[in-house]
Amino acid sequence: MKNVLVAISVLFLSGCATIMNNKPEHFSITSKPSSAQVIVRDIKMDKIVLKNNTPFDINLEKKAGYFQGKEYLVKVNKQGYKDMEFQIKPTLSGWYIGNILFGGLIGILIVDPLTGGMWNLIPEKNKNVHTDKQIISIRLLSDLTQEEKSKIKKIK
Repeated sequence: MKNVLVAISVLFLSGCATIMNNKPEHFSITSKPSSAQVIVRDIKMDKIVLKNNTPFDINLEKKAGYFQGKEYLVKVNKQGYKDMEFQIKPTLSGWYIGNILFGGLIGILIVDPLTGGMWNLIPEKNKNVHTDKQIISIRLLSDLTQEEKSKIKKIK
């Protein structure tokens, strides 16, 4: 009985998102053509996190502070091509909502906000940026198929 009480206590004193979603967000960044220079900057800290040429992998921290997710600005340039930029922004993780069922108020108000487990990082939509889960592919408009071009929406 004592072991059951300990197990139940651990369940209710933890955050659902922290258990399931507490690692840095992993991205694979590619470009076509390759060898484009990419600078990833933490917007809040105004600090360069990484400067590298494509292709490469990166792990980005999700937590900026209590109840604050990190935002990143990604700048891409390659000689002979137009420079571009896009943001990677935090969104609430579905696991965070799981606190309503399993983690309780401690998970909602303390554990997940402090660990950053409540956040997912998502690249913003951009006509030259294709995302497939955690793969960010930077492409030229001229390299897109007609079907891909038909799905482009103008950003105002």
